[in-house]
Amino acid sequence: MVRRLTEHELRHLSDAMNGISRSAGEAGAWEALQPLHEIASGGTEILIDVAASRSMGLPVVVAAPAMPGVATNLLTPHQQEVAEHIARGSSNKQIARALGLEVSTVKDHVHAVLTRLGLSSRAQLISSWHKGQ
Repeated sequence: MVRRLTEHELRHLSDAMNGISRSAGEAGAWEALQPLHEIASGGTEILIDVAASRSMGLPVVVAAPAMPGVATNLLTPHQQEVAEHIARGSSNKQIARALGLEVSTVKDHVHAVLTRLGLSSRAQLISSWHKGQ
């Protein structure tokens, strides 16, 4: 469930990326990321894939609707997708079909999602997801 950023959000993202490229040291980089706060406070979660950024030589930024009540910043992009499907009540088999994965891979992702979020069941994830909406 990825959405296109608005022009306003794209300007903030561009400002942040330009600030990072001009920044000197870690403190400057964090300061440069402040424009992303404007996007994130609007219900969009911003993820920066550091490993992909290093290999591509460019910042790889993913913007997706935030999952209310759930700390998705702890999850990988695949785990986030799986979590969204769980929140909709999808079975492992349905998630596997939707994402083009093996059921065993989905089971691994489900386990990782629940573990990283400190939840013990799919029902807790669903409850957390819907509390914030």
